[in-house]
Amino acid sequence: MILAMATSTANADGLGLNDRQAISEVYYRRAKVLSMSQMGATANVEAVQVMLLMSQYLQGSQRSIQTWAIHGIAVKAAMELGLHSQLALQRFDPLEREIRIRTWYGCVALDRTLSLTFGRPPIVPQIYIRTPQPSHFIPYPDNSKILRWSQNENSTLFWNGSLTLYGVTASVIDELYESNLGSSVTPIPPANIVSTVIHTGQKLAAWQASLPTSMRLVEPSEICDSAESPISLKFRVILTLRYHNLHILSHRPILDRCLQALDGTPQTDQETATLQQGWYLSKDACLQSAESIVRLVEACKSSSDKQPTISYLGAWWFSLYFTFNAALTIVAIKMIEERSSPSPFDRSYSNATERLDEVLKDAVNCIARLDKQNQMVEKCAKFTATLIFLVQSLSAVPARDNGIVPDAPIQVIPPTGEVVPVNVSTNNGMDEAFADLMNFLPPNFNDFSASSGPFAMSELMDDFATGDLFW
Repeated sequence: MILAMATSTANADGLGLNDRQAISEVYYRRAKVLSMSQMGATANVEAVQVMLLMSQYLQGSQRSIQTWAIHGIAVKAAMELGLHSQLALQRFDPLEREIRIRTWYGCVALDRTLSLTFGRPPIVPQIYIRTPQPSHFIPYPDNSKILRWSQNENSTLFWNGSLTLYGVTASVIDELYESNLGSSVTPIPPANIVSTVIHTGQKLAAWQASLPTSMRLVEPSEICDSAESPISLKFRVILTLRYHNLHILSHRPILDRCLQALDGTPQTDQETATLQQGWYLSKDACLQSAESIVRLVEACKSSSDKQPTISYLGAWWFSLYFTFNAALTIVAIKMIEERSSPSPFDRSYSNATERLDEVLKDAVNCIARLDKQNQMVEKCAKFTATLIFLVQSLSAVPARDNGIVPDAPIQVIPPTGEVVPVNVSTNNGMDEAFADLMNFLPPNFNDFSASSGPFAMSELMDDFATGDLFW
């Protein structure tokens, strides 16, 4: 399974996904034949570790049903072994205890990522997490012997930083998404959402402050000129992407409510006022994190182009998830901004629109460069570009009072007193919008014909391997 994972995630040799999967599937089938009979017979730590690797591998091959099923078996086996119990762990020597602790937290980490990406209820509630976090130095109480888990302590620091962040992820899924149960017909009141978002922001700030110096969040400008070791910088990049993605996830319910307001969903005056405050809070936060994700992934891909043997990103499907989710968030912000802007002639509005368009263009190119021969990557890039096209085509439609921001005058007269002429293009701006769409697409997507443009959104949804979407 290690060979299967390494082959599936490697991109330094220039092989596309189809070529890599042809090789990795051979390793996966062999591992399955060798281990599945043992998994069903007895529970042991090695079987749990193999199933965790299988779940991660299957997640990258868009086999969500198998991914979730094997993950569930792994968690049940881990609990049968008592990996979650501090009392059960005391029976083992320090090294074996550390192995079991790390295996249990592997179950927890995978549970959080699958719950996050698949939108399913977590199998391991946060209240079950009672064991201490992994230790890099393993002391033996009977003598002065102290073992090191590995030569690089940053691996343990990265692991523990990720686990703490996954704890915040669990609280966000529980409080803002009702544990993905879908049981409540009545939506969460906006006041509760805003309060939870603020509290989550405090948790994220505390988490960031608790990071050791070697694990501090990284800026895109540090990628190209960093003298840091590649593995340490990779740890920081992945932590940074996870942080910004969770930051967006915590604010997304407010964006959802704002989009519902655009659709005319009825609200009380108090809900409207609360939502307006939440919008100003979440807009900048989401835009900052979404842009940070795009810029960071873009910097990492540029660095990999110069040094193909070094990659600072994790598995391609996680990079795709982060970047695609960031792009969808920016599209949502752009839609809300354009439908509720005080004035199309407002300079700050124009600057913000230009900034959003620039980031979105970079996001599409960034997504398209994540992998080769990868149908999912191509579909997400085209999906994002098509969505941008549809949003741009709506810009010619007058905005209505939606309760998010104060209603605006239709005509604006500048301080000079001169009337600003407004030229409305034919076809409601669709031709101009489609021309902009073609600029968004990278050169390798030249099969995106003008005749099929308006219908590409539905076509891109065909043949998805799963129904699991990121938004």
